[in-house]
Amino acid sequence: MSELHKLRVFLCHASQDKPTVRELYQRLNTEDWIDPWLDEEKLLPGQDWDMEIEKAVGSSAAVVVCLSNNSITKEGYIQKELRFVLQIADEKPEGTVFVIPLRLNDCHVPRRLRGWQYVDFFPNDRREWAYKRLLESIKLHSAPPARDRKLSRILTKDEQSLIDLANNARKRAYAPYSNYKVGAALLTKSGRIYTGVNVENAVYPNTICAERVAVYNAISEGEIEFEKIAVVTDNGGSPCGGCRQVLAEFGLDTIVLIANGEGRLVQETTVAGLLPGAFTPKDLVS
Repeated sequence: MSELHKLRVFLCHASQDKPTVRELYQRLNTEDWIDPWLDEEKLLPGQDWDMEIEKAVGSSAAVVVCLSNNSITKEGYIQKELRFVLQIADEKPEGTVFVIPLRLNDCHVPRRLRGWQYVDFFPNDRREWAYKRLLESIKLHSAPPARDRKLSRILTKDEQSLIDLANNARKRAYAPYSNYKVGAALLTKSGRIYTGVNVENAVYPNTICAERVAVYNAISEGEIEFEKIAVVTDNGGSPCGGCRQVLAEFGLDTIVLIANGEGRLVQETTVAGLLPGAFTPKDLVS
């Protein structure tokens, strides 16, 4: 399976537990649907540790928090990682399995993690059972709630291509003030594709979003019937209200693919889903 379609699983751990966590990483890495993230394997020389850890956690489908007598008593980076993990978990939809505590030995589970069911990765003769339980938990992420069911499917080649076009366009965004670059790629019903990027302005209200640039590019070429739009930001942010209203002008059934900077789909919906009760041209008919 393509790396873009694998579920990223971040392994949060204390350095003293590295041998056991490394073993777990190697096992997860054999699964063709999982992209495990371990610092010693993923970080490159010269990369900013804090920044890369935050990016990895933010883009992960699940975080396995490896607990031991080492990690729960150690002050320092693992506690910082854990605070960030819990912050991200708070932003996830209610009922989503995001944090998975994994006890490596008979240690106490910190109070702030007691809201999640843990699994014991010990003793050694129990590890195979524990590993299977861990996989079952991670798989819950590939079967999200019904309203988001499409997130778990593999993208078609054309859909991934549309996301890639938006992501490539994003590199050309003019965002010197927010540094929040957005790219969009709009597929019309005639089969043509129009891209757009956000263009900021020193007079802030004059800033224009990538989605609207793509729409206006299409309109300037006589295209007003849209099939699908891909929107890419670094963190998979959703279109703003103004862009939702502009898209609604040309049809509520337009499919919206929202992806992050790695080209990974984080949400699939429609304009109607983004803007319930939209005010459209038909509402002006007396």
